[in-house]
Amino acid sequence: MNIQEMATAVVQEAPVIICLFNNYYLGMVRQMQQLFYGKRYEATCLRRRRTCPANCKGPNASCPPYTPDFIALAKSYGARDPCGKERTSRRHLMRRVPTQMPRPSLNL
Repeated sequence: MNIQEMATAVVQEAPVIICLFNNYYLGMVRQMQQLFYGKRYEATCLRRRRTCPANCKGPNASCPPYTPDFIALAKSYGARDPCGKERTSRRHLMRRVPTQMPRPSLNL
């Protein structure tokens, strides 16, 4: 899904649940660098900043917050407020009949 499709889903009041699995990387770019460029990763970690050490191996506890804030982004498009990050909330959301939802919902 592209971000523009979020706007379409909201305008059309599509009763969909959007599940976002965030690994903090530009996945396809990183995969190409892994397969064809000898694992020489460049600009694929979305938490990397100028202040990160040169030998950083990826996201860890000392990394800055992730950008973008997907929850705020979904709300800005008019998607339903996410149900939260608790495991029980996710299970409850996935069990709901999608037709009961008035507009898209984002689940992280």
